[in-house]
Amino acid sequence: MFQTPHSVQWMRPESQEGLSVSDWFNILVLHQNRIKTNPKSAINEHFLPRFLDFVVWGHEHECLIDPQEVPGMGFHITQPGSSVATSLIDGEAKPKHVLLLEIKGNQYRPNKIPLMTVRPFEYAEVVLKDEADVDPNDQASVLEHLDKIVRNLIEKSSQPTASRSEAKLPLVRIKVDYSGFSTINPQRFGQKYVGKVANPQDILIFSKAAKKRQTTTGENIDESEKLRPEELNQQTIEALVAENNLKMEILPVDDLDIALHDFVSKDDKTAFYACLQRNLDETRKKLNSEAEKFKIEEEDIIVKVGECMQ
Repeated sequence: MFQTPHSVQWMRPESQEGLSVSDWFNILVLHQNRIKTNPKSAINEHFLPRFLDFVVWGHEHECLIDPQEVPGMGFHITQPGSSVATSLIDGEAKPKHVLLLEIKGNQYRPNKIPLMTVRPFEYAEVVLKDEADVDPNDQASVLEHLDKIVRNLIEKSSQPTASRSEAKLPLVRIKVDYSGFSTINPQRFGQKYVGKVANPQDILIFSKAAKKRQTTTGENIDESEKLRPEELNQQTIEALVAENNLKMEILPVDDLDIALHDFVSKDDKTAFYACLQRNLDETRKKLNSEAEKFKIEEEDIIVKVGECMQ
């Protein structure tokens, strides 16, 4: 839409007595992809109008709180990022901040404030074939090497800092390029870290070196650039729900989709229970309103729901 001329109309305050249009401080809050992995799924800063003074860029996970000037455009951009780690990717491991903006006339002063109650998150990437102490034919050496990395990350996260008011189990994520190696079971690997990290079941994520493909113009394209990690994870989650081989008879698929998203992305342990209870309550109300027509016990509803959930 932004790439098509005249598709987006920008409204500005009208001139008033003693106050011209240029006297206003113009702030835009934008919630859209910023990283240009795909020009059709991201907004180019140069598509924004030059009369803007300040842009707050949402949607991106990484915290880039310090205002950055866009060359030739005359405005600055701040990217607050997510206030908590919602995806276990590299950008989430950066320190989290909010920005207090003091504005006077056409001038502003940014005050960066660190978030003090964020759960620590440590991220690392390792390419097994580049590690001298790892043997492709000896899985024990792989386990020992990965254990050493995890221990170092846990120790790093436990170092006292002024920005942490209380101790929380850290999130730890290691992206492992296992090209030329066999994988290990992430759940089994994480069992020894129960009580030491917040996500023992998915400390490790395995990947292989991306293959290069050639376009019609002869340009080499990295297949890994087609989707960002969090987008790939989200597509996988939603694809699981979209599988409709088993038709639901009582629980709406849309509600389960939302519950699954909250469970995975927000770590909401009660998401499925709340979904079930909400639909049970709605079913009870419906049946009570038509009590003369239907004589169905609550136990029958629970049994039917249980059959659908199996």
